[in-house]
Amino acid sequence: MSTAIFYHAGCPVCLGAEQMVADAIDRSKYQVEVVGLK
Repeated sequence: MSTAIFYHAGCPVCLGAEQMVADAIDRSKYQVEVVGLK
């Protein structure tokens, strides 16, 4: 299994994008790691 890392700064646009990526990615192939840059 590969890891998909999503970096964000915590702004509303980043949080929305994080949710879209989380919904779109195939979780049977990728482990999602979210990294907040704040």
